[in-house]
Amino acid sequence: MKVQNYVVNTLLTLMVIAGIFAPYLYIDGSYQNVIQITQNFEINGLFALIFVAFGLFFIGSVLLFFPHEKKWIAPASFLFLISASVLFSCSKTFCEESISCNSFKLAVSPILMALTSLGASIYTSRLIFDNTKLNIRDIAEIAIFVSFAFVLDLPLFKVKIVANGGSISLIMLPLILLSLRKGFFKGFIGAGIVFGLVSCFLDGYGLVTYPLDYLLGFGSLAVVGLFRKFIIGKEKLTWFNYVVLFLVTLLAMSLRTMASTLSGIFIYQLDFVSSLVYQLTYMGPSFGVVMAILIILLYPLNKLSLKNK
Repeated sequence: MKVQNYVVNTLLTLMVIAGIFAPYLYIDGSYQNVIQITQNFEINGLFALIFVAFGLFFIGSVLLFFPHEKKWIAPASFLFLISASVLFSCSKTFCEESISCNSFKLAVSPILMALTSLGASIYTSRLIFDNTKLNIRDIAEIAIFVSFAFVLDLPLFKVKIVANGGSISLIMLPLILLSLRKGFFKGFIGAGIVFGLVSCFLDGYGLVTYPLDYLLGFGSLAVVGLFRKFIIGKEKLTWFNYVVLFLVTLLAMSLRTMASTLSGIFIYQLDFVSSLVYQLTYMGPSFGVVMAILIILLYPLNKLSLKNK
């Protein structure tokens, strides 16, 4: 395991160093790397965004070399890498507003670095949370819940609210149930990585939307798994278990709403209020429906959890 960690850490560090000196943007008919961009004051704001993203990625990668016995190392690295992925995903839109350039060539490096940052943060998350080993049963359950989410994503089970994709649906229900069953780490793999990535390709809005709308959007539902010990696995359910379920589901939905709101700001150039209202028009009703079903399913889910102990 130590050899594996060292190899991954080394590759991450070499990648970010190579990214700094590799051709990054196609500006005014020629490639320019970050060092050359610093000499052009007209796009200084863009350089600042890219520089901060690279800095966060570099710090997050370097922290992985420190002894994991120090409890603050892994969470700090995770936050740095997640932050870097968000900034990389935003740099494409920011650049298009600042300068005239070839958007396709521009998009390649930021998207790749965003996905690399996200992959590194997911790798780091296994150092933070317990119960991170996947067995055959875990893989099978993740596949079942994710497949169920795709079924609920069919037009037959959705009510269209807004023209650009917003619908009242039950997509989040199986993803939240997965997190309740398997905890945060496995829930994040199922919701953010598997379901999020496949949905991103199927929806056709572009890979640039994956970090915020899909990985963090659906992945945030796994937050429910952090509180599963307070919700299920009890001999007798009380009002406290239902209150916790309501609050953590509301938290997960709020995080998803915020991630999509930021995507509306950075990717689709909406102002904060417009983007938030757009998200709430369909996520609000979806939360109400999903919450009602979760309350009904909590009792049998708790019984199933007791049998698997």
